[in-house]
Amino acid sequence: MMKRIIALILSVMMILTLLPAPVLAQETGTVTVENEYIRVTVSRENGGYTISTKKGDILKKTDDNMTLTHRGENFDTSFTSFQIDGDSRKEYVFGNDYGILGMASSPVVTVSDSAGITSTWSVNDLEVTQRIELVNSDSSEQLGTAIISYTVKNRSSKSMALKSRVLVDTQLGEKDFGYYELTKGILGAGYNFIDRETTLSGAEVPADYFVKDSAYQPKVAAFGVNSVIADDRPYQMTFAHWANIAATKFDYTPDENLTFTNEFNAHRTADS
Repeated sequence: MMKRIIALILSVMMILTLLPAPVLAQETGTVTVENEYIRVTVSRENGGYTISTKKGDILKKTDDNMTLTHRGENFDTSFTSFQIDGDSRKEYVFGNDYGILGMASSPVVTVSDSAGITSTWSVNDLEVTQRIELVNSDSSEQLGTAIISYTVKNRSSKSMALKSRVLVDTQLGEKDFGYYELTKGILGAGYNFIDRETTLSGAEVPADYFVKDSAYQPKVAAFGVNSVIADDRPYQMTFAHWANIAATKFDYTPDENLTFTNEFNAHRTADS
């Protein structure tokens, strides 16, 4: 059984013309793919990734060479997890070790090509492929973005219900948090502003969203696309303080009183 999960497109807001072919680079323990505007670096050890700008918006020099996601020492602050059959005992984080001495899972294998970076990993009966590509087509509305997708193969003879959770640790420049804006779904209806823990479900989940390092005078701004196909959006989307949601593998109940852009919250840090 094959299931393809379109997870995320993340990019700096920009005005673009024709984009050159991506450039692949490597350093010890990582693989990088980049073009004139955006850069993605993937860990060979666990498939963890970071995304940053290169040139950014050609009309705004302040967003050149800025991070869009946090880069932890072990590339593990943004991670994707899977839940089987709604069972909390069957939840797995991509790239982690499971079983005695890690025998229930395989090491991550990461390779690069001219279009992007592929990481493969397996746990028990699941074989998971993570693919990160740069969108370079000048005819695409997502030109200059990075798209992350997952292909999951069930190697057992039994059917299973599979869910994925893609956690993106936002960091805009030096700020480890963001102010989010969501379109209300009707042209000209404006935006919903989110700076505290919130979960959206069903029709509330937007096709795309914006994130800025400042509510009113941003120096760095980015946007995400949940799916280019309206009927294939996630069933749920959560905005949360990283310390809260990263402590869970899958299901999460937001603390609606917690403002993640305020450093005086319960965690004494602003982090989203």
